[in-house]
Amino acid sequence: MIMKHIASTRGLEIFRNFRLTLIYSFVNFIIYFLLGFKCIFRQKTFNGTPLPVVRSSSSKTSANNQSTYINSFNSTSEILTLKNIPPPKAPQKKKTKHGNNFKSLAVYHYNLYYAQLHFNRLVFIVQHNNLNIQEQIILRRELKQKGAVLTVTRGSIFGAVVRQSILYSNLLPLVVGPTCMIGSNVTDEENPKLVADIFNIINKNKKFILVGGKMDRSLLNLEGFQNVTKLPGLKHLQSELIGLLNSPGSRVVELLNNNPQNLIFTLDTHKNNFGTQNSGEKSRSDQDDPLRNK
Repeated sequence: MIMKHIASTRGLEIFRNFRLTLIYSFVNFIIYFLLGFKCIFRQKTFNGTPLPVVRSSSSKTSANNQSTYINSFNSTSEILTLKNIPPPKAPQKKKTKHGNNFKSLAVYHYNLYYAQLHFNRLVFIVQHNNLNIQEQIILRRELKQKGAVLTVTRGSIFGAVVRQSILYSNLLPLVVGPTCMIGSNVTDEENPKLVADIFNIINKNKKFILVGGKMDRSLLNLEGFQNVTKLPGLKHLQSELIGLLNSPGSRVVELLNNNPQNLIFTLDTHKNNFGTQNSGEKSRSDQDDPLRNK
């Protein structure tokens, strides 16, 4: 009887554990399913707007037509024509090198990094050393006050974004180790010292190393960002340029106004001198002629 009781209790315990395992697995399946559906729904949008996919003709195309590479532009006109169109995007690979489909979360991160790299006018690429969650929260708060967003990237996906980018593929050597992006779309009119503010925040943190980035469509290294921080604001430069352009005209007007005034002053002086000289000669002639006095 005791053995039967022990066997029955063990059976109940095994059945209870099996039932809890099934419930736990089912709950995890529902959570992962909802997360995957959310990523699929958001992978084609960035800040609520759809991501444009522009397929451009390539100068060098692989045999399977899965990637496009453009290393340089032949002339400046080719670069200027790109300012009026959305940033081009190379065709994505549909499968991994092992023949498997990309996970929806990886596709979402790819599109997110692509949008932040191409649609932000200012992007800092920073290497970080063991940045914990609390430090990330503090940095995000400081950068948000300046109008910037911090994104901790996954190196393999961010490297694929830069590698397949047509405009910013030269940034690929900077994507080494744990990296993050700091992007902003604030204009110079809204904050003339935006670059200097973000640069100071990066230098203040000992775990950050600025390696480069881009401003508008110009690629910058550390020295380039240092030079940009020393420049005055855009409005100040515009006022100085307007002053330089107006100074020759104002100088000509000043000279033209000064010459007539000098001429009039000279004639008036000569007239006064001539009048005093005539009055002096008349008085002498009256004194020399006694008959005229009588």
